[in-house]
Amino acid sequence: MVASDRLWGDRKAKKRKSIFSEIGIHARRCAVIIFNTLCGNVLFYILVGAVNRLWPGRPIRSIFLFYAVNSAYLKTMIYEWYAPIVRWRPGLGQVIRHQGGFWSLSFGITAKEKDFYNSANEMRLAKLYKDVERIRKIVGAEQMTFSGELPGIFVRKGIMQEDKSPENKNTVKAVILAVQTVAERMGIPTTSPVIILGAKGFIGHNVTSLLTSQGREVYPIDTNNGSRFPFHLTGKTVIVLNITKGGILQEYISLLWDKAVVLNEVYPEPEEAEIEQLKTHGISCYHISGVSGSAMPGFPMAYSGAIPCCASYIEDDFKVVLKKLA
Repeated sequence: MVASDRLWGDRKAKKRKSIFSEIGIHARRCAVIIFNTLCGNVLFYILVGAVNRLWPGRPIRSIFLFYAVNSAYLKTMIYEWYAPIVRWRPGLGQVIRHQGGFWSLSFGITAKEKDFYNSANEMRLAKLYKDVERIRKIVGAEQMTFSGELPGIFVRKGIMQEDKSPENKNTVKAVILAVQTVAERMGIPTTSPVIILGAKGFIGHNVTSLLTSQGREVYPIDTNNGSRFPFHLTGKTVIVLNITKGGILQEYISLLWDKAVVLNEVYPEPEEAEIEQLKTHGISCYHISGVSGSAMPGFPMAYSGAIPCCASYIEDDFKVVLKKLA
């Protein structure tokens, strides 16, 4: 009787949690639409820009543009019927407060990665960059950043220069600090070798160079350059830094051992099946949610409780937010 009562109580608790979760999602969707409708226009930006320039220290430092990596993430932010309206038009839907007390305006589009790689959309991509740059100038912000694959795509298409990419610099800083933080949490030597998955990517090559310059023992792995996995490290304490693409980690789990510590920067975070595999192999795993800060509405899913690295405004003193998965 006691066991059945406990089971019934657990079911009621889960149902309540599910209901509150749904209410929260609907509230976020409505807030984004209201926010964008009332504030997503040039007159509002001019007003904000005037206040920002007059306010001591110019508190709005950055403009951020994000897109939905997958449909699950998109559904947490907006209703499906609203998606076509902001497919390529930056919609204001969020305010970010950074650790240093500075602010960002966060915009979203509903175009997906497959749209970015479609050659038919090259003019749309160029216009998207110019639209965000125009908003940045009107508001008087210091920097603008883009999420996911967008910065790398802009660079490859000649729309933006790599050295003009703050999201690259900020993400590299956050990843380097995360490597150090994970070593401290796990009680392993900070000189432990680092295996980097995705070492030739937009972020990966800078992380690799910086860790190498610090005297770290680094093993860059990238499917595009034919690198071989460093099996001679088997059984030793190592950090496996995943900064490649979602789903790639699955290909390497069977090659790892119980003294390997996985540090995942890729979104989406590893799926439950991958986490269970890591646990079965006795492998610890951390996910980089981002850096310390807050947002209204808050970032969902893997970014919950943090500011994504690509959206960050990083000064010298900042904290990285890590989520232990296994």
